[in-house]
Amino acid sequence: MNMLFVDFARCGGLVDCGPDLQDLDRWAGERACPILGRTAAGNPLLQASAHSNLVLDLRVASALGFDFPALHLARASEVIE
Repeated sequence: MNMLFVDFARCGGLVDCGPDLQDLDRWAGERACPILGRTAAGNPLLQASAHSNLVLDLRVASALGFDFPALHLARASEVIE
């Protein structure tokens, strides 16, 4: 998991979310090949990343008297307990 965009929750914040850097690197490589003429361009060049990381801190939520909905807990890529 990337460290750049989810440090807020890991350092004591309630929740943080950000793009998956490995997915962005892969996406950039796929976009660069058609631009450099190595392969045929099959996809539009402007496309958002489909993957993101969601980190929830249950310790902070408990201290604030907050409960995350079960759907958020199920979709989180990391839950800090």
